[in-house]
Amino acid sequence: MVCIRSFCILGLASLGTASAIARDVIRENIDILARQTQESTPPAKEAYCLQNYSISIGDTCWDIIARFNNQFTIAELLCWNSEINPSCSNLIPGRNLCVAVGASAPQC
Repeated sequence: MVCIRSFCILGLASLGTASAIARDVIRENIDILARQTQESTPPAKEAYCLQNYSISIGDTCWDIIARFNNQFTIAELLCWNSEINPSCSNLIPGRNLCVAVGASAPQC
């Protein structure tokens, strides 16, 4: 039995056959990964963002949401701005955040 990753072949196989199968399996996995990456790549923020906010010193995500009268949630802010970590602890003054989106925005 020859096992390559999660594929096993029962029977006699030469090293050449196992090597060829490994190449095909790896190539197939790379193709699948490439397709998944292309399909899951969100649109560029510039394509859907209607309004930006420039982060000020001392801002928190909750301050920014309040500044815009709670028109969006923390989940939406994080979704629209993938560079913000889940704890919202990496806001950099001067960086722009998307705070309003159009119809082409990713579903959050």
